[in-house]
Amino acid sequence: MICETCAKELVLALAAAILGVAFPLLVGAIQRIDDKYGSTRLVGLFAKERATICFCFFLIATIIELFAYIVILPKDWEVRLADTIWYEAWGYMAAVCCIGMVVGLLWVVYLIRVYYDAPRLQKRLLQGNVSLEKRKAWFELWAAIIKKTDNIDVLRPCYQSYYEWIINYRLGKEKKEVEYPPELYDGVIAINEILCASKKKVVSIHNGNDIITALWDDFQQTQLSEKTYHVIWTCLFQQLHYKHYDWLIVYWRMAHQHLLFSMQSYYEGERIQDNKGNFVTITAEEASKRESDRKKFKEFHTALGAMLLYKKEYGLLKQMLYYSNAKPPQYVLLYNDLAEIIPTFMELVADTWDNPFRLERDYPFPDLQSGVRNNSIINGWIQRYLALMVMRLYTLPQDYTYRNYLFALPDTPAELATKQAWLDNIPLLKTRLQEVSKADWLQEVLEEDATSLNMYQRMKQLSGWLDDFKDQLQGKIQKQRQDQPLSDKEVREFNDIAIAMTNRNLAAYRAALSGNVTQNFSEYDIHAVIREVEPLEAFADEKTISYINIKESLSAMLLHMFRGYLLNTFMFQRPLQYRVFTENMDMAIKKMQLNRDEHLILCIGLDTLSIWKDANPLSEGRFTTSDGIEIQELLGEFNSPMDRSLVILNKCDLPQLEFMPPSDGIKEKFHLEKIDDAYQLYTSVVKLKEDEELYDLARRRGTYSSKQLQESVMVSADINARVRWKLYTHMVQIKVLYQYLDNGSDNVNSISPFNRYYSKKA
Repeated sequence: MICETCAKELVLALAAAILGVAFPLLVGAIQRIDDKYGSTRLVGLFAKERATICFCFFLIATIIELFAYIVILPKDWEVRLADTIWYEAWGYMAAVCCIGMVVGLLWVVYLIRVYYDAPRLQKRLLQGNVSLEKRKAWFELWAAIIKKTDNIDVLRPCYQSYYEWIINYRLGKEKKEVEYPPELYDGVIAINEILCASKKKVVSIHNGNDIITALWDDFQQTQLSEKTYHVIWTCLFQQLHYKHYDWLIVYWRMAHQHLLFSMQSYYEGERIQDNKGNFVTITAEEASKRESDRKKFKEFHTALGAMLLYKKEYGLLKQMLYYSNAKPPQYVLLYNDLAEIIPTFMELVADTWDNPFRLERDYPFPDLQSGVRNNSIINGWIQRYLALMVMRLYTLPQDYTYRNYLFALPDTPAELATKQAWLDNIPLLKTRLQEVSKADWLQEVLEEDATSLNMYQRMKQLSGWLDDFKDQLQGKIQKQRQDQPLSDKEVREFNDIAIAMTNRNLAAYRAALSGNVTQNFSEYDIHAVIREVEPLEAFADEKTISYINIKESLSAMLLHMFRGYLLNTFMFQRPLQYRVFTENMDMAIKKMQLNRDEHLILCIGLDTLSIWKDANPLSEGRFTTSDGIEIQELLGEFNSPMDRSLVILNKCDLPQLEFMPPSDGIKEKFHLEKIDDAYQLYTSVVKLKEDEELYDLARRRGTYSSKQLQESVMVSADINARVRWKLYTHMVQIKVLYQYLDNGSDNVNSISPFNRYYSKKA
């Protein structure tokens, strides 16, 4: 049993410990961590440590035990004797709290020492499974170390841990694009900003670029992602902003070595040693991917050079343009002959149309706030940089270069569209060269005295070479346009479109004009044909421009002609004609006293529902009025007198429409082939260069020159039909008028019953 005096002394001792030592120690430790590292995340991690939680638990338990002992302790001695066991329990609880407080205090003291010692704290943060919060706290620890110390023993483990993290993250991702976690990217940018702003020489990160170039992969054969390139670009701009030109030069040197030794070109069938020491054979896909990676890496540093030109950092740019670590010199990050520069320039200009915001997204220039023009401005500066590459060729050491090789023109591209794009952009290249040759800053960038800059002669020479290249492109374009074969795919697509449009346009006519006329009839032949001369490339695989809707336009031309001829046969029947506004149409139809079993309404070039709101649909294009009169919609023809008309006639007077094939002579002459049985649709696409008779026919029209005809085809399409109308067909035509669109008045009051009129006429 614990006596009353001992219990009170114990309670007082605990109270003194709580108020005098434990709580101030905890608060002071948190304040010191915040002052030392300036990191709220480290403070938060300290508060979540087991030692801190244990200490706080016993701290709270002690406070509860203290107040419970004072409040619950009875003052009556007799009651105390009766409840001796409770006094024992409270005594033991006080002892446990006291021991817990002591252990927790010692544990917290140990933890405080760990947090005050940066190397030990870093080791603690990175042991085991590292959470996202711990990783962010570690970057803040690293930043604080850089700000406050140059101790190599402290900084080297930071960099080593960073490098190991990157290596471990790449494991199992060989030959794949690697995008690191966002916290790594954020940390790299933050650390680089601190390094740039710091005036101290950090020993373990001796040039400020190790944290950036660690993102490159020299051993594990992984590939850089777009996000990684963006982070490197941001870091380089930070260095430029703080005028760390020496760091940028060192970065350029390391990039040069990385491309030269770690990103060598692959060739299909080549055997190389992988990162595990095994020999593997390079596939065509791997060779292509490596070339694409090299191209992206080189493009990145081309954009960097353009940014330096934009920022007027001529001295720095000059050092980069002539840096080499070998003899004869190698400039692997630059374009070193016209055969490289011209294709790069042409691709850059084409990229403006294909990806109008890519350059602004991948290589944003500092202080450029021109909105949608940003991408074009960046593109323009890269063009100037490439023009500068051309001028630089004149200044390369003659001991190691062969001038004819430097200025050898590139091969022309295989694709016809690319050839045409290059031809169109040669004047732009000449303009950029002229602009750079006259620039005041040119002599500050090139390794050449101003007195030796004979720009007039050089521009004259370059213009001559580019003119020769232009002539070469024009000749190959013309030859390819004439010689390329017709594309089966393009011709088949034209036929499919013609069939679909014919069915869509003439199906209603074929269904409606289905009478059986065998005697006492008038017969009309309809020949709808097109013989159009079109560019060969419109029906070939290779194109210089886009021929949007040309196949639809040709098909529509044929169908407009056929509908126009067919609707003219309606006029030959001399229908009785009226003019009626839409609002009076119900009155007009009622006055005609039509019979649902005998009569039919053809709605030509009109929307039935716009005239009769209560029309009942039967099928597509077929309706009935409220009185049961059948309505058949037919496509109109804008230049036909029958357009926008209602035609009323007896069902027994419907004409007979029959589709016919063209004559054998026509089929042979124009090489026509049937592509649809229902409408006897015939088409052909013939190269004029290969058919002398059709070539002469097209030449006699006088519309095209001989050169144009050599690069053209004749597109032919035929629809032939025969229409039979009964003699003295009874027909009424009501021209539909619209308010606010048509002038004049209608003659609805003159309408008489349909049968009465024709019975009188008979």
